[in-house]
Amino acid sequence: MSKGLKMRWLALKIEVEWIFITRMRKQGVRMINEGVPLSSPKLFSLGDRIAIHSRRAMAAQKQYQDLCGITNLLGQYLILESNG
Repeated sequence: MSKGLKMRWLALKIEVEWIFITRMRKQGVRMINEGVPLSSPKLFSLGDRIAIHSRRAMAAQKQYQDLCGITNLLGQYLILESNG
C-alpha cells in the first residue's frame, strides 16, 4: 500500500473512532441526565467501550504520525527546547 493511501486510510480510521467516541459520550450524558446511577453496569460497560475506541484512535494516530514523520520531529524539538 502506498504511503499516501495508508495515510488516508489511517485518517479515516481516526475519524471513525472519534465518531464512535462522541456518540457514546453523548449516550452516557443522556443516561446520567435520565437518572441512571453512576455505578450502574450499563455506564461501566459504556466506559469500557469508549476506552477501547480511544485506544484504537490513539494507536491509529501514532501510526499516522510515524508514517509522516511528525513524531520524530516533535521529539527533536522537545530535545532542543530542553537543552535551552
